[in-house]
Amino acid sequence: MVSDDRTELALLTPAQCAEADRLAIESGIAGIELMERAGQLCAHHIARRFDPCRAHVLCGPGNNGGDGFVIARALRRRGWRVRVFLLGAKSKLPRDAAATAKRWQGTIEPLGRFDASRPGLIVDALFGAGLS
Repeated sequence: MVSDDRTELALLTPAQCAEADRLAIESGIAGIELMERAGQLCAHHIARRFDPCRAHVLCGPGNNGGDGFVIARALRRRGWRVRVFLLGAKSKLPRDAAATAKRWQGTIEPLGRFDASRPGLIVDALFGAGLS
């Protein structure tokens, strides 16, 4: 367990993540809502720990990439300069991830254009618990 100033957090295995998602969706929470909540919470913690700067959000081809689009939106609303890079085609994103990508109002660049030597914060939303 990891503890911050208000809550205890646990690091879950991929199987535990999948089960937590399944139970949440089974209880009536839509997958897109889980994605929005996860991305908003990540952006909240990023903003608490870092001063606004250039942020490079690297989005993958699955639902983790959808979380990245939410993070990008939330950071931009907080005044951060955000660039989004996507591995794969936007048209091939799963339904919920495609919905969050559609809500992103900026440019989506191919991941191959990402330059790690540029200064700023890098948000890795490439692959998540579903990676096999």
